Amino acid sequence: GGHSTLLSGPLIPRRVLVAGLRDSGVELVAAALERSTAFTEVATTYAPFEPASSRRGRPDVVVHVIRDPIGSYAAWRQRRSDRTAAAADATLTLAQFTHRWSAHHEYWAAARVDVPRLVVRYEGLCCSSSDASSAPSEDLAALG
Repeated sequence: GGHSTLLSGPLIPRRVLVAGLRDSGVELVAAALERSTAFTEVATTYAPFEPASSRRGRPDVVVHVIRDPIGSYAAWRQRRSDRTAAAADATLTLAQFTHRWSAHHEYWAAARVDVPRLVVRYEGLCCSSSDASSAPSEDLAALG
């Protein structure tokens, strides 16, 4: 019938913001969305866990990527050890990291209530038997 989704008709989001922690699927989701012809701009942010690199305009939709805190911490520690041990936050304990992880995701759960938000679980992308590269686009369609 006349049902519109975010990927068809007048509700197509043009500006998509993918938010989450580094090495927690943000890059995977952004790459999949960039391959889609439906979106004109796909941006990523790791804020507030990491300082925002630039100020962006209002997105049409936020894709909030969440990875379990233990896996996220392991990936974060690996990336930090690869870069430099001198970084101020390179010595965060699991408890400290988990506190920041929780605050980060609480921020995105409460932020921008005027913008539709789709939550994507990293583990769902990695463990899905279907093609994970199309999953974010299909999930965006479900918002409509």
